Amino acid sequence: MAVPGKKGSKQFSSSTTSMASDEDLQVYCQPCDEEGTRLPALGYCTDCKEHLCKTCLTVHKKLKSSKHHTVLDATSMPKVLQQPSTSIHTSQSDDLTTPCFKHPQEMIKFYCNDHKKLLCSVCVTLEHQPTSCKVDYIPDISCNIIDSKEYQIILKTLNTTFDHYQQMVEDVKEMTGKSNRSLKDALEDIKKFRIEINQRLDELE
Repeated sequence: MAVPGKKGSKQFSSSTTSMASDEDLQVYCQPCDEEGTRLPALGYCTDCKEHLCKTCLTVHKKLKSSKHHTVLDATSMPKVLQQPSTSIHTSQSDDLTTPCFKHPQEMIKFYCNDHKKLLCSVCVTLEHQPTSCKVDYIPDISCNIIDSKEYQIILKTLNTTFDHYQQMVEDVKEMTGKSNRSLKDALEDIKKFRIEINQRLDELE
């Protein structure tokens, strides 16, 4: 069974490229792959339908929510991925449309917390590997923004600003209406005054 090793150029292949190649169909840990690291799968959870590495297997057996799941060892687990890691990465990658400044053919998909930079898969592989940098996959972290306190504050501020704008629009409309009515009244007064003057001049004549 061929298992991908530490190949820098292929580290994120399952997350950032098509699943068509044979290498992408090899058995590796799917939870780790979703985090950007490819590790050999040493077991398979039939309940979660995921291949797991040694560390994930240990955690899986300790968690209250999964410790009773049925886990197959390396000898009895499926030898090919039952559902390649298309979960978050491939389902949301189509929404990422901003090209990388260094590699225009690649889309920005990652964020390095250490260097405060937006990255494509090539940048991550060559300059910001997870072993040395804290790299997040943007769709993963963006899902939590809506529930964040900062987002709620910004949303509240925007709603307040919009309400103020609406009120200003209404005030301007009212002022314009009053101005138009005042002009109309002034013109009516001028006409009446002119009629009165004409009548007085006629009398004097």
